[in-house]
Amino acid sequence: DTFDGFKRIAIGNLAAVQCQAIVVGILASVVAFVLDAVTAPVVHLHHVVLMAASAVTAASVASMVLATIIIAIVVISRVYGVDPDNVSAPIAGMLGDFCTLGLLSVVAHYLYESREAFGWVQWVLVAAYALLAAVCARVSGGMKATSKVLA
Repeated sequence: DTFDGFKRIAIGNLAAVQCQAIVVGILASVVAFVLDAVTAPVVHLHHVVLMAASAVTAASVASMVLATIIIAIVVISRVYGVDPDNVSAPIAGMLGDFCTLGLLSVVAHYLYESREAFGWVQWVLVAAYALLAAVCARVSGGMKATSKVLA
């Protein structure tokens, strides 16, 4: 129960959650691409990049916000002697869907609206998040508390 121990666990968990969110965002966009390829006569590359950038950005931001809130709830619960599972589970369930869907619609809207002038931003987002996933996997894998999560 030291601050350094808590800090290592929190950083490892945040890194693991980020890595998982980015991978899930990429997988979701791949599934959407495959469904689009099966049903549409023509697949446009800019649509695929827009889907990937929107999904990954929304998943990453939502998971970071949600993980930070859950960490704060766990810390506050421990201070007051309350079981964090009784408090964090309902909040995570409610905020997870709400936060992610809201962010997805906002991110997709702005990326779509800015695609003509700033289409390169979508490519940069996908590349940056791919790099961030690798960094987060390395950080999480190097921590004893979270090394088995991504395995």
